[in-house]
Amino acid sequence: MGIQSGRLSAVHEDIVATATVEAGRLTVNKPDRFHQLVHQLPDGEYHLKVTPLKASRSLRQNNYYWGVVLKYIAEKTGHSRHEIHESMKELFLLRPIIFKNDVGQLIELHIVNSTTSLDIPEFFDYTERVKQWASEFLKIAIPSAPKG
Repeated sequence: MGIQSGRLSAVHEDIVATATVEAGRLTVNKPDRFHQLVHQLPDGEYHLKVTPLKASRSLRQNNYYWGVVLKYIAEKTGHSRHEIHESMKELFLLRPIIFKNDVGQLIELHIVNSTTSLDIPEFFDYTERVKQWASEFLKIAIPSAPKG
């Protein structure tokens, strides 16, 4: 069994944690939870990769997306904000994974990325694509995000 975001899953996934480095010393955020997840892993060798943390979408962007963009689309369509959010992710954040099975046949599956993995410019672009889609297909004029 693998672990993803603190949950056990049927397929082995990575354990991802945030940490800070000060004076050459690495300190894992939420160390108790991190160690709990590590203790659930089977014995063996693992690859540890430390990468700079990119700035994820801002709270202001998130509030605008949920409070304005999705609200306008939900009101127009009669669907919940959550339903619209899931649909927009599938429309704009879907990516294929392709592999060969045991007999050499190509298999294509799709993964819907999470908006939480987007950094500030990526989330801005995603929100703009959702607004453009709403304008084109639903004839909705969604107000721009407030400045500042």
